[in-house]
Amino acid sequence: MFSKTILIGRVGQDPEIKEVGDSKVVNLSLATSERWTDKSGERQESTEWHRLQIWGRQAEVVDQYVKKGDLLMVEGKNKTREYEDKEGNTRWITEVRVEVVKLMPKAGGERSDSPRRESRKAEPEHEEGQWKDDLPF
Repeated sequence: MFSKTILIGRVGQDPEIKEVGDSKVVNLSLATSERWTDKSGERQESTEWHRLQIWGRQAEVVDQYVKKGDLLMVEGKNKTREYEDKEGNTRWITEVRVEVVKLMPKAGGERSDSPRRESRKAEPEHEEGQWKDDLPF
C-alpha cells in the first residue's frame, strides 16, 4: 500500500527557505479550487488550502523560481504529525511532503521558468532570414 497526492493549484505566499540540519526546506500553502453551477444556475466555487513541505535541492529551486500566485503541480505523500500548542493541547497537522514539483504554464503559454528575482525578455520568433514557416516540422 502507498499514499500519493497530486495537486494543481496556486501558491499562497512567496517561498522562504530554511536550513534544517544539513538540508533545506520550504513550507508553502497551495490553493486548489473547484467550480460548478448549482441547481438554481448560480456559479459556485470552493477553495481548499494545502500545506506543502519541500526538501533538499527542490526547495532551493522553488525558492528561486516560484512566487505567490504561480500555478504549480506537485506530487507527494500526505503526512500527519502531532504537536502541542501554547496552551498544552495536542494538535495534528496534515502536510504534503512533496517529491515532484512542476511549474505550470502561465496564461498565454508562458512558463514560470525564469527566476522570480529577475525579469527575462521573450525570445524573438525568428532570426534574420529564417522564418517560422521554413521549419520542417
